[in-house]
Amino acid sequence: MNAVILYSKLAPFHFDRLEAAGRLWTERGERLTCIEIASQQANYHWTSSSYISTTFDYRTLFDREYFSLSFLELRRALVLGLDDISPDVVVMNGWGHRESLAALGWSTRHRKPRVLISDSQLIDRPRRSWKEALKRSFVSRCHSGFVGGTPHISYLSALGLPREFSVVGCDVVNNDLFSSGVGNRYQNGSGGEPKPLQILSCLRFLSIKNVPAVLEALTRVPMSCRWTLAGDGPERENILRLITRLGLTDRVSLPGFVSYESLPSLFKQADVYLQPSLSEPWGLAVNEALAAGMPAIVSRQCGCHADLIREGVNGFTFDAKSPDELVAVLEKMWERRRCWSEMGNASLEIIRPWSLDLFAKNLWRSCELAIERGRTPEVGGRVVTRVYSFL
Repeated sequence: MNAVILYSKLAPFHFDRLEAAGRLWTERGERLTCIEIASQQANYHWTSSSYISTTFDYRTLFDREYFSLSFLELRRALVLGLDDISPDVVVMNGWGHRESLAALGWSTRHRKPRVLISDSQLIDRPRRSWKEALKRSFVSRCHSGFVGGTPHISYLSALGLPREFSVVGCDVVNNDLFSSGVGNRYQNGSGGEPKPLQILSCLRFLSIKNVPAVLEALTRVPMSCRWTLAGDGPERENILRLITRLGLTDRVSLPGFVSYESLPSLFKQADVYLQPSLSEPWGLAVNEALAAGMPAIVSRQCGCHADLIREGVNGFTFDAKSPDELVAVLEKMWERRRCWSEMGNASLEIIRPWSLDLFAKNLWRSCELAIERGRTPEVGGRVVTRVYSFL
């Protein structure tokens, strides 16, 4: 099975996943190729670097910033790349990227099966009927889905992809990287005066990440706590002003962007992980926190909560739109501080199956399903097929 997988710009965790998948392809005498569209992407701090792999082929089409590319030049380069590789199956990362549209056109013309990677869920944001119709049209051209978890299978099913042709596991990290050195990290509850609750969040500073609501909640919780908010983004100045206005300068730390290799040590300094987003397709930092043996507080708007958080076992969930509920779960977590070690161990067990091995096996399985379903006539008939073949 000669497979191609497309990404706009690769992050460190993508390479971890692709190495695992590449090993599986190599063991089976097959070929996996990753096409990265651009070496830079303005809305992320991921650095451009040369990467050499012995398990999968890897090529970058443009040594430029992703959003500086026009659709026509992107399409032209991608078509040439796909013509050169001539894959048996094409794996597209989402329906909202220009390369996915171009790859859909190429694979329709060449009658190649298609896998759709998706971690979108129905509750991500308000849905408009005309946009959903366009998505449904796109999804109908895909033969299988490789998704984040349970809510994402349901959403693809609602868009027309049968549930039996979707598998989970596209959103994983190298658990070993974060679990190394995990030990008896929790001192609270062991006697004496407890230290302040140390909360950690790793996120981009965007309005949907719900930072102001957490800051307001910190002014209302009765216990002593400190929040380390790692990351950066366009809302940084607004967040700094709000911290000052609320008198939280001694309780909130903003270390800025933290490189991927430095994240494990950051997780080891905190007691509890918090993902407060108003909208979050998955929430990959929750994987990292669980792999670091931490309990977690996660909003129910985060796509990962259904699969990774067991209420009261390894953490708590809350409605991101309810500040009162956030205050309540923070207090509840503090009351359970003698159980943090036990909850952290539960996190380790819950995250264990969500591994790089799962990514590799289920990427392979999604390709198998696409090839199997691709033997049937194209969905939508000849007219729709001809329309997409012009992309």
